[in-house]
Amino acid sequence: DSATHVLKVEVLEVKSRVGNLKSHSTETKLEATGDATCVAKLTVEYELEDGASLSPEQEKMIVDGYFSMLQMIEAYLVAHPAEYA
Repeated sequence: DSATHVLKVEVLEVKSRVGNLKSHSTETKLEATGDATCVAKLTVEYELEDGASLSPEQEKMIVDGYFSMLQMIEAYLVAHPAEYA
């Protein structure tokens, strides 16, 4: 959403490094903090096939993966500023 700078993604039935997920959704919100800077706020919701919960280590693995993806997107956009003009 270009007006609110929010990206929402939902995936059903996914196999990941943390196990088999029945559903998985993320919401990433970018908030401007200054000229050419922002804060990324990430919300992750999931449901495991067996109804269990993820361990703190597994949760960190998911969050770290999404922040790595955001960093790659940022690097691409910095290198190609006309792509998002």
